[in-house]
Amino acid sequence: MCMRTWSTKGPAHIRRTTDFGGRDRSPHINQHIWDLVVSGVTMRRAAALVGCTRRTVGRKVQHMARRAWKHHTAHGPRTGHAMLDELETYLGARWRQVTVAVVIRASTREILAIAVGPVASTMKAGQAAGWTKDRRVATVRDALDQARPFLKAGAVLTTDGATYYPKAIAEVLPAGVVHRVVHSPVGQQGPVHDPLFPINQTFARMRQDLPRLFRSTWSTSKTLHGLNTHLWLYLARMNRYPVADPET
Repeated sequence: MCMRTWSTKGPAHIRRTTDFGGRDRSPHINQHIWDLVVSGVTMRRAAALVGCTRRTVGRKVQHMARRAWKHHTAHGPRTGHAMLDELETYLGARWRQVTVAVVIRASTREILAIAVGPVASTMKAGQAAGWTKDRRVATVRDALDQARPFLKAGAVLTTDGATYYPKAIAEVLPAGVVHRVVHSPVGQQGPVHDPLFPINQTFARMRQDLPRLFRSTWSTSKTLHGLNTHLWLYLARMNRYPVADPET
């Protein structure tokens, strides 16, 4: 796929998606599909368990992800302390590397923003295939832009020591936001306090619950769009949005 057609802004993919002709067919299976696809079950297996086609599961996931974005835009949680970090995964082959930038509400683990984008491959196969476009900084900016409406005046944003974070934060967020840099303990013995535990735990749960993020399996995402859509459905689960309820 041509890199020029990619957008790292999650909501843009969702906004442009066409719904089911203006209505949701078979809404009674929404909850079942939602429960499965954010609980470690692949879309193929979900279709078999629900008794529908894979295409139906895909359309339901897209539809509920769109509802998640709408609900989040209107009712997303506000916070005085957020955390930003990135999770790395790949699309189909390990050399097709991508980053997932996530902002969470530190106190509750609710997700404020998700953005995905390609990063330059560190592998010879990826470099030979032309996987050299790096959208890491742009992806972080997109996540910060999504999170901005949910940050209270004077909010604290905690991150690790990534060198490109300060500039991105200064460019996107209001001047009143306080950027706090911390580091997770490495190699220490015994119980230690991890200042990034909330977002590290969120990433661990995402890798457990989303087949697209499983390591070394055939269920990893094949497209940036598919990964982004599935992540928005997971955001809805973490934030307890009613995206599977029948629409009125």
